[in-house]
Amino acid sequence: MVEIRPDTSPTFLKWKNQFKKDFSRHNFMIYLDCLSEKIKIEDWDASEGIINQFVLKCGAHPIAHWRLIQIETAEAILTRILWKDLAYSQERMNFSTAKRLTVDFFNNFVPPMLYLTNGEKSAQGYTWDPITEATFDGGVIVFDGQKVGMLWVADED
Repeated sequence: MVEIRPDTSPTFLKWKNQFKKDFSRHNFMIYLDCLSEKIKIEDWDASEGIINQFVLKCGAHPIAHWRLIQIETAEAILTRILWKDLAYSQERMNFSTAKRLTVDFFNNFVPPMLYLTNGEKSAQGYTWDPITEATFDGGVIVFDGQKVGMLWVADED
């Protein structure tokens, strides 16, 4: 059985601690864990099982249908949710800081990677499957077969 352990690398912990210090008033969930053995990301059943186990470990709820997205979409989602809140689109931080934090988060992984989220935009608006008890939540999960990470935000109306 594959074990999931927190990433305790000094680089990640320093980044996470600084992030939480700078943005402590916001409800961000930042996790990065390492697997005891490498999983082939092409094996969706194994990957999805690890991702759901990880989400539960983070105190959130797994969903039935994660949406696989491309890196460009993942970057856009993270930059947007870091930049502005989900409820009223009020600025949390400036755009360039949000973009830099997004890139810094992705730099914890080694390609190839899977990018997943819980929502999608359509002509009717935006729909999502919540993973928290908050009114609004969203983010991106990244999985490279050896590490799995989540940068998520939960906002209230």
